[in-house]
Order: sequence, then C-alpha cells, then structure tokens
Amino acid sequence: MFNGSHDAGRSSADAELDAGVRSLNPLNDVLFKYLFASKGNEANLLRLLNDTLGPKRSIVSLEYLDRENDPTRYGGRFSFFDVLARTEDGRICHVEVQLGKEGFFFDRLVYYAACSFADQLSVGDGYEKLRPVILVSILNFSLFSRRKRSWHSVHRLLDEEDHRCYSDSLEFHFLELPKLRRLVRSGKVEETGLIRMLRYLGRIGGKKEMERLVEQDSGVARVHDGVRSFYRSSGNLALYMLRARAETDHRNEMKYAEERAWARGEARGRAEGEARGKAEGIASTAQRMLDRGVSPDQIADFTGLSLDEVEALRVGSGI
Repeated sequence: MFNGSHDAGRSSADAELDAGVRSLNPLNDVLFKYLFASKGNEANLLRLLNDTLGPKRSIVSLEYLDRENDPTRYGGRFSFFDVLARTEDGRICHVEVQLGKEGFFFDRLVYYAACSFADQLSVGDGYEKLRPVILVSILNFSLFSRRKRSWHSVHRLLDEEDHRCYSDSLEFHFLELPKLRRLVRSGKVEETGLIRMLRYLGRIGGKKEMERLVEQDSGVARVHDGVRSFYRSSGNLALYMLRARAETDHRNEMKYAEERAWARGEARGRAEGEARGKAEGIASTAQRMLDRGVSPDQIADFTGLSLDEVEALRVGSGI
C-alpha cells in the first residue's frame, strides 16, 4: 500500500516536471546561456557548432571566454551574443539567439564581429596571429524573405565578379527557424543533426515529436536533461521569467512604436492626398475656364492661382 502511494506520488511529480520542462522556451536568453554557455556544457556548444559548420571544419575542443570582457557587451545593453568561445585552433565563435527583428541588425553583427577580430591583437603583434571569427545567429524570424527554402545561409567576404572567398576572417551563419518550421511541416527537408537540435530548441513539433528527438539523438537528450536540471532551480526560473517579461515588454513597445509611426504616416498620407486632390480640382477648374475663353486675370482671381501658373496651364493645353 505504501509502495503504491509512493509510486503514484512519484509519477505525479514526474508528470509535473515533464509539463514544466515542456513549458520552457530553450531560446529564452537565460535558459539558452545555461545550456550552451555554462561550465560543464561545452559538449552542447561543440555539438551545435560542429553541426552548423559541417564535418570538414569540425571543432575538436573549445573554451568559454569571459563575456564580461567582450566589447559587444559595453554600456550594460542586453547580450546579443549569448555564447562566446575559442576553439582549439584559435577560432572565435559567437552564438546568439535573436527572437525578433531589430533596426541595424546587420550593422550590429558586423561591428561586433569586427571588434572580436581586432581584439585578438595587442600592441606589437603581427597579423599572422589573427584567427577567423565565426558568428552563428539563431533567428526566430525570417531574415531573407525571398529565399523560401534556404533556412541556413552562410555569408563571407567574396569577390563580386568571381564569387571567390579571399579571406575567411569573418563568417556569418543565419539559421531561420520559421522557414525550417514550414519545411518540416511540409515534409520537404531531410533530417540532420542540426535540424534535430534546432527542432528541439525551437519546439518545432508536438509532445511526441520532442520525445522522439530526445530518444533518438543523444545530443538532444543531453540538452533536454539540461532543461530538466534548469527547471528544478527556483532561482533559475525567476531569472527566466524576468527575461521572458522583458522580451514581452520589448516586443510590445516595438509594436506600439510601429503602430504610432503607421498612424502618423497614415494621417500624413491623408493630408497629402487631400491637398493633392484639392490642387487637382483647382487646376481642372482653371482648365475649363481657359477652354471657355475666360481671361487669365479672371481665372487667377477666381482660383487663387498665380498668373504664371495659369499661363503654364494654357501653354500645356495648347490654347
């Protein structure tokens, strides 16, 4: 009897834990950093980067860098680069999650990547010490809307004429989750390790699909265990909720600003349209008066047009 009650209680607790874990968004800034930027989780980051870069450019090992010293974090602004690490061969890797569109998106990325590239040298160092900077951006919005099927795009410095890459100094990877979500639903994408990881992180699929990913992919299972560990800490959950609320407030502020800008533009457009319509009406009236032989002085007096404007109408109509 005791064992039965104990087992029932444990099952209930497990069910509650599973429900809580499913409710979390792994792309939340706090949770994502816990999974990919905290000591002991290097294997998660290694898996994500290697899946993104491909087998020919695989990373053997990496070390986390102190984000507090990263120039991309000056001024107390939100950390757009959630993860910063150096590989065994010196490559600098940034990984970020971007939940919504923002102004100057490309300028920010290029600037921060360039800062990381330049910061590798101290006074007197030679350029041979410079190593490539790789930026991976997981996007919860479509960045390149014209590319319907291309959810993973790679950008480097290329020659415009022959499209050859003469420098691997800066490299950008954009992973667009909305496109991947549509392709998965339509069955038009072949599953890979990267897709399985992104499907889990982006919650692309229902409960059973998430369970399948965890069962079939040891790397996804390791990340899932990290989410379960995160959920068990009330301190982690408090930080998670603060970040989620900040993200919601930011989106609402952006939406409000866009609506106000749209309203101002709409009002300005109506005013311009009314003014344009009034001017066209006056010109039409003046034209009819010219057709009837009314003198320019009378037309100017009646419509408020200048004599030069009336004369321009007359010349334009060939009268």
